[in-house]
Amino acid sequence: MGGHSMCGRGFWKLALVLGAGTMAVMPFAGRAEAATIVAQDPATAVQHSADGHRHESFGAVRSVGTKPEALDVLRITVPGPGQVLDRHEPNVGRGRVWFAWDGMRSARYYLVSAFDATVHAYVRRDASVGTGTHFSVADSDLRYGHTYTLSVTAVMAGDSVTDTVRFSIGVLPSLTKPVDVALDGGEVVWEGCTPELLAARDRFVGRLATMGWTIRYTSAYRTLTYQEHLYLVANTPRSGLSKADAATLNAERVRHQLSRTVARPGSADTHVRGTAFDAVVVDRYGRAKNSRSWRDRRVENLARSSGLRMLSPRLNDSVHFQLG
Repeated sequence: MGGHSMCGRGFWKLALVLGAGTMAVMPFAGRAEAATIVAQDPATAVQHSADGHRHESFGAVRSVGTKPEALDVLRITVPGPGQVLDRHEPNVGRGRVWFAWDGMRSARYYLVSAFDATVHAYVRRDASVGTGTHFSVADSDLRYGHTYTLSVTAVMAGDSVTDTVRFSIGVLPSLTKPVDVALDGGEVVWEGCTPELLAARDRFVGRLATMGWTIRYTSAYRTLTYQEHLYLVANTPRSGLSKADAATLNAERVRHQLSRTVARPGSADTHVRGTAFDAVVVDRYGRAKNSRSWRDRRVENLARSSGLRMLSPRLNDSVHFQLG
């Protein structure tokens, strides 16, 4: 940044020839060579890009030492350039996205700006964080599938240095835990369901058997993270997203056969609490007796007599059974 930060595999030496008003930029031959800004015209901005960072330096005469290892530099460490970050619904329990940087010994304070490059609007602009080297924003201030520019400025006596990186928010949070991967692969998970639900399920299966009917389960227990995944697939607005991100969400909706009736992730959700399952009842001829949009009244009656209840038909989720 301004002649004292990394650029590719080497450092750059910036020397301003005073009086002539010209500036020479020369690559280092090796790490032992001196790297000092001897002077800088206050009206001149020195800028360069390196490793996905954009560095800028403005202002006064400044000496930074004679060895690259001793350079007083500002460098954003989180996020990395081009990194795709997860954000989560606040009620999933995370709530904030954090940024961090390597500070400068000479900094009096730092200013942080986050710019949404997708809709061309600031999320935060010149927010002072004192001498701290980390900063966070609420999940609700960031949008899935959007690209952002994060700028951190170190303000010193008569000078300032800025480091800038671009990052994006993934259109869907990552699923990394084994149980979430299993759920996403279509596995029906009963571990985590309450004993009361399991008992009601078994009574329901017994009553269906008297009709010669069977049941096919599609979902039972869900983690809060996976409930969020389904909610975002069903409810994230496609406007403002890239074509690729919109296509990802649409493909996930088809794969999971989702309507827009997906509960917001929270500890009160019946799947998260382990008190509900989704299923289709099939008669002896292989004909479905319920779907998202309709149900055979006999299915509802048998469920109720087993200690289960179905949601209102108006919700278009007649595959959902929960403790009554």
